[in-house]
Amino acid sequence: MRHFDFLTDADRRRLFMHAPEAFDARSDPQFVAVALGATLYSPAIRPNLAADIHRRVGEGVTSMVACLEDAIPDAEVARAERNLVTELRRCAARPEALPLLFVRVRTPAQIPMIVSALGEDVGVLSGFVLPKFTDESGPEYLEAVVEASADLDHRLFAMPLLESREIMFAESRITALHSARRVVDKYRDHVLAVRVGATDLCAAYGLRRSSDMTIYDVRMIADVLADVVNVFGRADNGYVVTGPVWARFPKIAAQAGALIVRGMLERSDGATNLLAEHLEPLRLRVPTTSRDFR
Repeated sequence: MRHFDFLTDADRRRLFMHAPEAFDARSDPQFVAVALGATLYSPAIRPNLAADIHRRVGEGVTSMVACLEDAIPDAEVARAERNLVTELRRCAARPEALPLLFVRVRTPAQIPMIVSALGEDVGVLSGFVLPKFTDESGPEYLEAVVEASADLDHRLFAMPLLESREIMFAESRITALHSARRVVDKYRDHVLAVRVGATDLCAAYGLRRSSDMTIYDVRMIADVLADVVNVFGRADNGYVVTGPVWARFPKIAAQAGALIVRGMLERSDGATNLLAEHLEPLRLRVPTTSRDFR
């Protein structure tokens, strides 16, 4: 991979004093952690996931996460797992056109299962995102990554995802962060970066932000992020702490007169939800006003 690889050589010479360097999952981990760029998340159940991955690389994406966790309804997990393995095998047929690929699992058992199912195609996988990471849940996830890497010719990375309520609430945050840090330190060779789940943190207080606000404008979440960087991001012995995932479609949803929504309908516990994977404006001849979803 290389950032801005979609630019022509002439454009790169014009824009950069030093041209972006090539890298892959076997490059120096400190370099790879910074080179992740803006990581794109996608539900692992998408039927054309491999085609989407190749297309996004052409648009400049350098890292992607296929999600098996909260993007997938409980009843669809098995189907999502099968689809993920099938689509990653298709990716293996074009290894020259791949970003760094990670899987966000929901249980530690999914890690060896996915590695085993991929077989000789496991080389397409750079590692795993570990959800709801705490000092209690973390060791089992990290051990699964280490064990899955043992028989491979490349190291699988882990990216712990800090999004539990323990780090949201002021009375438990510092203790929870230091406890998680001690666990992560034991597996430093496999930890590429530390991620923060801003959506789950906001949900702890029922917070929603408007499309013109960054997550750093939400004061309570900004305080959490500052403490995460304080504990995990220290210059002498810290980790790369990635920025929260960008919510991609809020402006389209708020401003379009009508929408084309691609996704999946979920019915459970008496509620019906649309899990939207992609939104695009639907052009209408009849004038309409936009809707305020807040």
